[in-house]
Amino acid sequence: MNFYCINTSKRNPTIFRLLAEACRHVGATCIEIKSELFDYTESTNSYDDSIVYRVASSRSANSVELFLLARAKRVTTFHAAMGDPLIVPRRYDGREMLMQLHAAGFPVVSTIFGIPRDKQLLQRAVDYLEGFPVVLRRIDEERQNGQGVVRIDSFPSLFSIVDYVTREGTDNVLQQYIHTGATPHSLRSIVLGNKIIFTYKISSSDQHEFRSNARLLDRSKPKTYERITLSRTEEQTLVQAAQTLGFELAAIDFAFDEHKKLWIFEVNFPFNFKKIPLRFNVPVHEYIVDYLVAKHAAATPRGHADK
Repeated sequence: MNFYCINTSKRNPTIFRLLAEACRHVGATCIEIKSELFDYTESTNSYDDSIVYRVASSRSANSVELFLLARAKRVTTFHAAMGDPLIVPRRYDGREMLMQLHAAGFPVVSTIFGIPRDKQLLQRAVDYLEGFPVVLRRIDEERQNGQGVVRIDSFPSLFSIVDYVTREGTDNVLQQYIHTGATPHSLRSIVLGNKIIFTYKISSSDQHEFRSNARLLDRSKPKTYERITLSRTEEQTLVQAAQTLGFELAAIDFAFDEHKKLWIFEVNFPFNFKKIPLRFNVPVHEYIVDYLVAKHAAATPRGHADK
């Protein structure tokens, strides 16, 4: 059985190594596809009856995944079966995912989905987001370590920043700032199938840095990671959010406000999971491979040999 890992050159080497190790344990062959070197002129027959997992967020990786889903036969992925095999992969747009969750009644942080340049409309947007501070979040590219997330505390700052990002042509949303308490932190849960397999808390020791996952220049103030547990109701909310978007695997970023209410910031697929096996010694990479192998076996017609 071939397990194709759609990646981008010089990215995610640790993730690919972990997946390759997990594949060896189950007798699968892990093959890396470097998306920017993919040959669209070749036959896709070699990808029939295989597993495809996209680990990169680049446009080229997304394009390869869409191509294989459209052309190859009996391909197993983390996208839920919803009829048209291309419906779910079109949903990678961060704005669209937040809109879908908001419409479905999930506790998504209040969001202005299109940021206006008009100052009166911006003032109304701030009122809707319950005043300053507000958060500007970039959604049109792969981001890591808090890049593209900006806290804004005043109208002069908001007006100048919006003018700049509009002129630069970047795609952003404006969101409510969630007050989480004295220590800046955020939470992430990993959804796999119909359950949460891991949840952890990232805390910043720098009181002047609200982005708990930011890469800090001051190494004397490291981030801290802590495994936590959620209530059954909270877990069900997050699992259902991923399922609403058609994802069988997802990393959901969220927080609890000072009144202990859960707010969803983002649903991520793909995502970087390497910290979990390396820092917590929890083999998420094995869970991922085992899930896809089992799903592939269940979908394989009886008497049809896998590659």
